[in-house]
Amino acid sequence: LGVGLGDVMMVGDGHNDLPAIRAVGWGVAMGNAEVEVLEAARLTVADVEADGAAEAIEASATLGIVAP
Repeated sequence: LGVGLGDVMMVGDGHNDLPAIRAVGWGVAMGNAEVEVLEAARLTVADVEADGAAEAIEASATLGIVAP
C-alpha cells in the first residue's frame, strides 16, 4: 500500500499489543491499558467504556497534527 510504519496507528491495551505499538509511528493506548502499554504509547485515549476506540479513530484523521 506504500504506507510506512511511521504513518501507521496501532491501538491496544495489553501486553500482547506492545510489539505492534512499538513498531508503528502512532502507538495508542486505551485509557484502561496496562502500565507498560501506557508508557510505550505516543497517544492515550479514553478507556473502552468511554468510547476510546472512537476517539482513536477521530485522532487518526489528524495524525500529523496530534502532538507526540
